[in-house]
Amino acid sequence: MNKNDNGHFDLNLLKVFVALYEEGSASRAAVRLAVTQSAVSAALKRLRIIYDDQLFIRNSQGLQPTSKAHAIKPIIADSLDNFVSTLNHLSDSQLKYANQSIMIGLSDDFELFIGSTLAEKIKSKFPRLKVVFRQTNSQKVVNALVEREIDIAITSTYLRSSTIQSDLMKYGNYSCLISRDFVLPETEKTLNLETYLASDHVLVSGDGLTGSVDELLSRNGQKRNVAMATTHFSALPFLLQGPKTLATIPSHAAQAISQVCGLVNLPCPLKFDDYPVSVSWHKIRAKDSLILEIITLVKECFSESNLQQHFDVN
Repeated sequence: MNKNDNGHFDLNLLKVFVALYEEGSASRAAVRLAVTQSAVSAALKRLRIIYDDQLFIRNSQGLQPTSKAHAIKPIIADSLDNFVSTLNHLSDSQLKYANQSIMIGLSDDFELFIGSTLAEKIKSKFPRLKVVFRQTNSQKVVNALVEREIDIAITSTYLRSSTIQSDLMKYGNYSCLISRDFVLPETEKTLNLETYLASDHVLVSGDGLTGSVDELLSRNGQKRNVAMATTHFSALPFLLQGPKTLATIPSHAAQAISQVCGLVNLPCPLKFDDYPVSVSWHKIRAKDSLILEIITLVKECFSESNLQQHFDVN
């Protein structure tokens, strides 16, 4: 290949260059670009010929850019941004982000609460963009963002990482779900602590062993009877049966579930500290217009929710 034959230059090579520069890894660049690692290696080989430089040198921490790579990166990144900006002038907005996917990581309580609303908002703005919800949790989410398994994360925690940016959206708390067959004492209109502790509990937990309720009760020298455990909030309509079975779950999930089935949503007699609800993304994607627009739509979903008593930013 004649390195000066610009008429046959493949613009995809520039996308590979930027991905390698920002990710520092051929494997992560491949995930980011949705191609094989061998394709990234082949592209790097061509880039080295074109620029007559190694561009990236492998060391113990990954791929280290050379001085030439540092020099040309801003020029290449600006050129790609300018090219992408021309797509904004397409008269047919239906073509924007065609055949692309947005990967949103969240636990199924958030998927139940805002999944359909968020998908509708995204479809309205980007009709050709495919929305993919992927289950994640606080232990996996940072790595999932770094490895490009997801583009955006919605979590019931505030992520603190040198590579991740988070925005606090709301604060949440907990409610109880019971079946319509649940028997409350005649003097009760809602759950008191005595009835709560005497009930059989369905635990929703990643490990199926313990949860926030057990930690709080333990600090107070109390204990509950966990009769069943599940890892999925969506299983509760099938598990909460009988006169004395209940579940304590995030209030937003309790509201979403009670609205579509026969379960009753009641205040929890325990007093929990509020927890943060955040949206997060990888810092290297802070200028990605699609990511920023989807984040805005996520925030809209939470700000428009009718669960303000449980989702207020202090």
